Amino acid sequence: MPEQLSFQATIETPELVGLQFELAGIGTRSAAYLTDFTLRMLVLVLVILLISLLGSSFHFVNWWLSKDSGWLISILILFYYAQEWLYHTLLEWLWGGRTAGKKLLGIRVIKESGRPIDFVDSCLRNLCRPIDTMLPLTLVGVLFMFFNRRHQRPGDLMAGTLVVQEHNFDLAKNSSFSSSPETLNPFLEIVVGLHLNTTDIDAAQRFLSRRNNLDNNLRVKFAIELATGIWENANPNISPPWHDSSQVEDFLLAVATRR
Repeated sequence: MPEQLSFQATIETPELVGLQFELAGIGTRSAAYLTDFTLRMLVLVLVILLISLLGSSFHFVNWWLSKDSGWLISILILFYYAQEWLYHTLLEWLWGGRTAGKKLLGIRVIKESGRPIDFVDSCLRNLCRPIDTMLPLTLVGVLFMFFNRRHQRPGDLMAGTLVVQEHNFDLAKNSSFSSSPETLNPFLEIVVGLHLNTTDIDAAQRFLSRRNNLDNNLRVKFAIELATGIWENANPNISPPWHDSSQVEDFLLAVATRR
């Protein structure tokens, strides 16, 4: 019997704090994949057109389709699968668990611990990509997601990852200022000069969205650890700009709203 399906996943931190995530459904994930597939096919078509243009004449096309051009067709097939693996692996690693399709559909890949994925996680989950894209193996991937309570395909199970829904960060809802947080926050100008990556901004947004569900001591602890990590990655040779723990969340708010 399949496990009870759910669109919510509760992740327990080492401090025994439960964090709720909304899981991405099969339909949303399929739509994201089709979007990525369309983009990759456009690239493949452009490559084929480029190869055709490099031919000395239109006879090149006939040669390409002949028995003597089997090696060229093999190269194109290898290019197709290499492109598919590299596209998903590199984008999910560099873009905070997103591809173009995932970004458009508002979903992302995270670790089962709730943390952003790294390069190894992205490599592992995409090693099983052929199971999702080659018929009849595609049915295996769909069945895995359908019978798994966290909608994990084989690659997710191998890498220990989840695909979850993203929600736009609500500045008004998550701001501690009564009005005009952009004007009152003293860290906005400092943050503008920092080299922040997508993972830093996402982490700040996730913390601010969930901070009210945390015990006060854990909230302060998490905020300091997160803010210190972001600051040291961006500016390791200078001390953090906040003077006490009460200013740490203001710094994280400035990071979360960085444009």
